[in-house]
Amino acid sequence: MPTQAVPVDRPAALGVPVAHASVDGGHDRTSWTATWLVATAVVVVPETALLVVEGTPQTAMEWAARSVPAVVGLAVVATRVRVEVAVTILIVAVLTVFRSADAVLSSPGVWPTVAAITLFGGVCWVTCSLGFRLPVRWSAVWMAALGLAAVWAVGFDVPVTMLGVGWWLVGVTFRHHEQIDTRLRQRADELAAEHERFAAEAVRLERARIARELHDVVAHCMTVIVIQSRAGQQLTEVDPEAAAGALDAILATAREAEQDLDALVGVMDPQQAKPLTQEVLAVIVRRATTGGTRVDLAVRGDPDELDPERAAVAHRVVQEALTNALRHAPGAEISVALDCRSAVTLTVENAPATTPAAAGLGSGRGLVGIAERVADLGGTADWGSTPSGGWRLVVVLP
Repeated sequence: MPTQAVPVDRPAALGVPVAHASVDGGHDRTSWTATWLVATAVVVVPETALLVVEGTPQTAMEWAARSVPAVVGLAVVATRVRVEVAVTILIVAVLTVFRSADAVLSSPGVWPTVAAITLFGGVCWVTCSLGFRLPVRWSAVWMAALGLAAVWAVGFDVPVTMLGVGWWLVGVTFRHHEQIDTRLRQRADELAAEHERFAAEAVRLERARIARELHDVVAHCMTVIVIQSRAGQQLTEVDPEAAAGALDAILATAREAEQDLDALVGVMDPQQAKPLTQEVLAVIVRRATTGGTRVDLAVRGDPDELDPERAAVAHRVVQEALTNALRHAPGAEISVALDCRSAVTLTVENAPATTPAAAGLGSGRGLVGIAERVADLGGTADWGSTPSGGWRLVVVLP
């Protein structure tokens, strides 16, 4: 069975929130952990820096500056719920309290610089999540709104603008790669399922071919054996020599069946079936006539010149046609006409039965097997009753 593809949270491994619910809860927990760590850093580091530099806030501007890290940290956490909410929080913060914090964060010294870098890291987290979670069109609209709010509140700052836009593009790239990866996983699953269907169909067809070969070999030989056995029973007291001939035919048929079965089991390749030659055709007809059935044979062209594939199919067709005639119309005259001068045309016809059938009604698989074999070579197979009450089979191989 095809294995279920588990989405791999690559952006989460890099610290970027995922845009889908992972099948494995471990990935989702990892993303939440990373989000909380970033949010905590965004809040704690700037607050600590401001406390070291400015001390306890005394004025409204200082209190406003102290609220900026908390607001950015809240926006970082909101990206795990809905990124539009996170961007809205940033837009409101930029239009209200970011201007108050600008003077404090731009003060000389190391700590204000560390605080500013950490805050900008939180903003970059949100903009990267925006590009990753939303389609490009909508994420671009939200990014434009955030950019306009920043220009309106604190003015146009090229490095800061490029930093935000750059991380937004990183998120867009992650989203694009994730979509490609998802489509590839889906296609791989489809191909795996399709491969299994093809494999199952190949097994089914191979089993059908083996069953067809077994049917052709066993059914023909068993029919001949039944016919010859019945003839031997009738001739035992009347004509012992003819009865002995029937027993010899049974023995020869059984040996041939054994050889065919050994070849089939050993090779498991229907194309290795015995081809139809002039000698093989004569043996098949002679075996059918041993029980007293009259078989007229007419051959045009040389069967020995047939290519192996068509010769193998012709052999099985002759076997099956004679088997059906002997089984369903015992005692009836049979005519076999083979024309292999250009296309192979094989006609087997029997007259109405003269005695009740004694070899069973058959399974119907023989004619189906003939049709399949002939169709594989692009030929046609037609059969049906004749006006006189007999049966005719006509096969044409191009």
